[in-house]
Amino acid sequence: MATVLTRGWKSKSDVSSSRFTHLLESNGAPTEEESRLIRDLIRAMAAELEVLLGKKTPGDKEFWFWKKANVGRRTRKLAQNIQRYASILSIIRVIPAEIIQYIFLLSETSPWTLSRICRDWRHYAQSFPLLWACIPTVRIRPKSKKRTAEAVKKCTHMLHYSSNAPLTVALRSFSRDKRVVDDPVLNLLVSHAHRWRRAKIMLPVVAVANLPRTINGHLPSLQTLWLSFVYTHDDLSIMDIDTFADTPHLKSLHIEGDFSGNIKVKAPELTHLTCHWPPPFGLSTLSQFVKLESLHISSLPSLFVESVPLPSSIMVFPQLQQLTADLSQDNNFSLLQSIAIPSIAELLLKLPSANPIPHVITMLIRSGQQVCPTIRHFQLRTKAVPEAGQTTSLLRLMPELQTFEISMPHFDDINEFAKIDDPVHMLVSQLETCSLFFEGGRESARPNGELCSAIKAFVLNRCETPRNVSVDGLHSMKVFELGGQSCDLVTPFDGSFRDMRYLPIFTQANFENWTPTHRLQELVSLHERLIEQIPNLYNGVFFFESLANGWIARTNNILDEAEALEGLDPFDLLISNLHIAIEKLTTTTQSFREYVGKRFSFPQPNRILSKWKALIALHLDKTHWVYTDLGYESFMLYVRNDHETRNSEHMKDAVFGCDDSSVFGTKYSSLPRDTLSFRHYTSPARTQELVSI
Repeated sequence: MATVLTRGWKSKSDVSSSRFTHLLESNGAPTEEESRLIRDLIRAMAAELEVLLGKKTPGDKEFWFWKKANVGRRTRKLAQNIQRYASILSIIRVIPAEIIQYIFLLSETSPWTLSRICRDWRHYAQSFPLLWACIPTVRIRPKSKKRTAEAVKKCTHMLHYSSNAPLTVALRSFSRDKRVVDDPVLNLLVSHAHRWRRAKIMLPVVAVANLPRTINGHLPSLQTLWLSFVYTHDDLSIMDIDTFADTPHLKSLHIEGDFSGNIKVKAPELTHLTCHWPPPFGLSTLSQFVKLESLHISSLPSLFVESVPLPSSIMVFPQLQQLTADLSQDNNFSLLQSIAIPSIAELLLKLPSANPIPHVITMLIRSGQQVCPTIRHFQLRTKAVPEAGQTTSLLRLMPELQTFEISMPHFDDINEFAKIDDPVHMLVSQLETCSLFFEGGRESARPNGELCSAIKAFVLNRCETPRNVSVDGLHSMKVFELGGQSCDLVTPFDGSFRDMRYLPIFTQANFENWTPTHRLQELVSLHERLIEQIPNLYNGVFFFESLANGWIARTNNILDEAEALEGLDPFDLLISNLHIAIEKLTTTTQSFREYVGKRFSFPQPNRILSKWKALIALHLDKTHWVYTDLGYESFMLYVRNDHETRNSEHMKDAVFGCDDSSVFGTKYSSLPRDTLSFRHYTSPARTQELVSI
């Protein structure tokens, strides 16, 4: 029997929808009876939808009745209704209120907007104090009454809904107005200071000093405090701050800003401390924090720092595992003379120009009773010139050291460090990473032959497994893989480029299985001649002032010679970089013609690359290229001591950079990707000093 469809016709779902309006307009859970009725309704709508979708096609005689009844609109409405009613049966509606409340905590949006939320969920939110316990950052603006009133209103609501939950507050003001102290928002939040668990305060000194009027120096719930002083020189009469004099549960304290007065702190449970030198509460107060696990000390850009009085006895921190300290203004080594750290695992120090190593050794002996087996990471940066034997004595105190970073030691110590003849007495046998720094302005910054030889011996003897690479003064690196398809950029810290080159880099295994043929020198020579004709080829530009007359003809001759080469070894070709230079020549000339209109081209590159493509295609995945400025770094190749190629002629050239090899010097280097390289970077504004290793 045919069904007659009209525009005014309504289905069962339209009639029943009013019964479930309270569920469609909320996230409330349906009863069992409502769930049964809704399932029946969904099945009825699905059946109707199936009937409508099965009606006649446009070629049938009943099509015009189909179109007139506007069944297309009806099918869309049915599909929407099915989706709406199915959402009522969603499992999210039967999740307990407690779980929904914790789901709310996953959102970082604040302040909360509750205008577009159902009544039940609004009630869940308002009845969950933890949701309101994190007060958004409040900026104190004494001169703006309107914004102050709005902030008071929002904070009042959040404090009300948060009930007695521990609070996270953030106060911030850059105003020099003295009315900051009496700001209504500040006073409102301070009135709940007994509930503060985490506080971030960035206020003028005068405001911080006057907070105790309400706090009374007692913050019983505070666990984390981040304190930053602004406008520290506006009121130099404030010498003592006792706002945080009693914080019995404080575990983390971070202090920033140049405040020369005294901050009274009583925190027996403190485990993490960050402050400047000298500490704003003196060394005597520091000795109270016996549960410290990490201590970070920074240096302020002050012109003069008074000497810090030493405590009456040595301060012992039995649980301290991490100490990071910039003590470049502690000319008396006050901290090193005052502490013992028997459990230290990470010790990173920056010390003044006076030789600090004797003080470090004394402190470590005091801490570990002759040795400190807990130290895994040690760093010492100083412009002082060490004496022979001092670095060796320092290393003997850290037998389990894994990461060692130090300003360039005396070459005798490096030679001692390189010895592996006696495994029992070998220094720091567990070492995994070593970084040696050339400090600017240091008397011994200029590398000499003895130093280079010592570093060479150290690398050859100690680097037997993959090591980390430390690069001082480099922002990022450009590594080309598979012919230069993916890359990052090498940028010296001053942003300049000089004589950019691609350096081929082989994996250790492939390099050990390669022996150069007589063609290698021919390929390298052609590459050198090509670069001589176009010095800025790898920069991708032509500077005509650097191009000599007749360069086009000479370049054509070089390319003709390259095209005539036969019987090439693929690894010879890859390490020569000639294919990279020719490919670069093709792209550079093409872009130059497009933008400048110069009418010159070289026909050989495309033919050469087509000819060589099959030769090197199977080996491209075994090497990659580094795009680097030769004025900034030098590489050293490492090969295992027991490998038979160590004594071969080409390997000697690779390691020692002999003059008769233009392949493995500082101009061209083969460096295994998984080995250690020493790199030295200097500013182009200074004399370029390369460490030829």
